[in-house]
Amino acid sequence: MVIRKDRIKLSFLVLLFALLTPVSLPAFSLKNYSSVYFSYINYDGSRIKKNGRAFTLYGFLEDGLSRHMFEYSLMQYKIDYKGGLDDLDQTDLTLAYTNMGSLLKNLYLRVGLHYIWSDDPITRRGKTYFADVSYVVLGSHNFGLEGDYSRYNNLFDLDVFQLSPHGGFFFDALGRSFYVELRGYYIHLDYINFHKLSIKDYYSAELSLSHRLWKDFVVKVSGWVGQQIFAVKRWGFVVYNLPEVYKGGVSLETSYSYRRIKAGVEFSWNSYEELMTRSDVNQYVVNIFVGFRF
Repeated sequence: MVIRKDRIKLSFLVLLFALLTPVSLPAFSLKNYSSVYFSYINYDGSRIKKNGRAFTLYGFLEDGLSRHMFEYSLMQYKIDYKGGLDDLDQTDLTLAYTNMGSLLKNLYLRVGLHYIWSDDPITRRGKTYFADVSYVVLGSHNFGLEGDYSRYNNLFDLDVFQLSPHGGFFFDALGRSFYVELRGYYIHLDYINFHKLSIKDYYSAELSLSHRLWKDFVVKVSGWVGQQIFAVKRWGFVVYNLPEVYKGGVSLETSYSYRRIKAGVEFSWNSYEELMTRSDVNQYVVNIFVGFRF
């Protein structure tokens, strides 16, 4: 399917903004990081999906004192379908602002918007508003609460509410330092009269463990259990807008930094129920990225 002209214009403007943002301005200095991602998705057991691909541009701007940060992400996503069904063509735009302790020491406030242009009839032109309040002691511990509100009113009048308490801390073991983080998810749907959904409330929990093997090489493993639908994850940058009930998953991520360059790869597996066919599907994802600091 041909990408609409408004998506092309939007992609060009975001890319131009990322590349031309100055490193410094007369009044203050800026830290600039930009990265590109490529993702390949395979669906094992799906009766309607073959595979998917996604290209993502992500970046952030941060002031020299690390008090204010603006993040942006533009993703182009496509799923190839079976049986003569039209392929899914989707564009996601995410914008977020974080205040990092300038109002009150250790208090982090974050707000943002995730907007979806999609061929999916239920979630086309979907909007997700997110906010987070966290108490952060760098290099020690943190805890907070994220709230998300997704609005899908193209075909149904569907509102999705999500609360995600989270916390993490560093600890030493076997002479090495580790970081562990726990996050909970509560998701509520105010409308379920489609695809024979039977419940409005979904609960799940996610645990991750990160370790710096040596100076510039980091390994992270994570897993989650429970049930999720229309979930908002990764601080608002990933919105699962298709009507599928996820049941759990695991992931392994490695990254390496060298001077101003950072590169990494992530492998993940998730299990979900395909509501249109009631099939159990295994989703396998390979995610590769490279980023640059300016």
